[in-house]
Amino acid sequence: MTRDDSDSGSRGSSSHRGIFERPKGSGVWYVRYKDEHGRLHKERVGPKGLAAKVYRKRKTQIAERRFFPEAQKPWDPPFADRIADYLARKRSTLADPSTAERYGRYFREAPETRGKTMRELVTQDFERYRERRRKAGAVAARRKRGAASLATVNKELSFARAVFYDFIEAMEDKGLAPIPNPVRTRLFAPEAPGRTRYLKEDEERRLRAALPDAADWSKVLFAIHTGLDRGEEFALRWSAVDLTTRVISAERRKGRRKGTIPVRVPINDELLEVLRALPSRLTSEWVFPRADSNGPDNGREFDRLVFRPALRRAGIRDFRWKDLRHTFASRLRMEGVEIQTIRDLMGHTTTRMTERYSHLAPSHLHAAVQTLVRAASKPESTHAGDPVGDPSPHARAAARGGDRVSSRSTSDERSVPGGIRTHVTGVKGRCPRPD
Repeated sequence: MTRDDSDSGSRGSSSHRGIFERPKGSGVWYVRYKDEHGRLHKERVGPKGLAAKVYRKRKTQIAERRFFPEAQKPWDPPFADRIADYLARKRSTLADPSTAERYGRYFREAPETRGKTMRELVTQDFERYRERRRKAGAVAARRKRGAASLATVNKELSFARAVFYDFIEAMEDKGLAPIPNPVRTRLFAPEAPGRTRYLKEDEERRLRAALPDAADWSKVLFAIHTGLDRGEEFALRWSAVDLTTRVISAERRKGRRKGTIPVRVPINDELLEVLRALPSRLTSEWVFPRADSNGPDNGREFDRLVFRPALRRAGIRDFRWKDLRHTFASRLRMEGVEIQTIRDLMGHTTTRMTERYSHLAPSHLHAAVQTLVRAASKPESTHAGDPVGDPSPHARAAARGGDRVSSRSTSDERSVPGGIRTHVTGVKGRCPRPD
């Protein structure tokens, strides 16, 4: 018995050599053998009896030197077919199916990948794709687009890598030896830090003038005062808006994370007036319905046909709809709201993304360095026996200790609510306990 025979026999529940069942109890049997050159081969057959016959046939062919595996054409479907199959099976689990379909269309028509099979594609093909996309738009784009950003190219490459991993998994299910994924990690370029562009007050006034329609402006104002993404805002139902408790309950989905993140956004006075004035409150289940009241309004079309032209009319450059969310967080931070609170309102799971707004509230940093000015401006005492004039370490330590006690007692007296001065217990020799 050869080593591969014994290994294969131990993997299945049968005493037959070179066959095994995977997974156990599935009824799907494989054969495993080595050719005359020692190369390992695996084949998915099906029923157990047929697998035993195929195994004996392969061993006979190898013994008689009639086994030519190169004559067996490997499974090598076209890249375009695997993209279509991937989207058909995964659509309901994708975070953004329309974007995934757009990426698939790009790769089907890209000159670097068009017409090639899965085994024909190599890493250099995707390198050339990356460099072309950084200089020009996609070949199959329905709208004229310019050069893609690093983040966009990385997302497109991530889609291609997912298609290849899906194909590799299918190969293993067929009992075929997997191929390496050509979309290597080194293809992904480091992305620039997240932007913190926000709407300034004068820009908001100009944008308001460029959107005279109250219905259009209400959608922009809603984004400024809630920080919700465009998709969440335009898909919001009135059932998620509680005007009594003044809370909006929404769900946020980010990236490839499974499930959604619940977000509860309080309704301030200005937003409350806007919501109460919306005519859809009594006529539709959607906060921002379509003109025909059949479903929610299309946020992508509103952005392209209404919002962006208004930005051009207002002379506002380098601004996107996503920046309205940044405006929400930036204004909160500039008003001194804590990072942890902004994190909860934004729906971030950690403060890593929220910390990009930290520099917008430098007042605590200025207060910290200002203490140096106050310390340097304190007058030095010239009384005899003053430890300030004594250069000894013990005297300086005593002076520092006295300052700490004095400042602590003063702070404790001032911290009492209502401004009532009171004695502080526990500081010996400073504040006697009242009778």
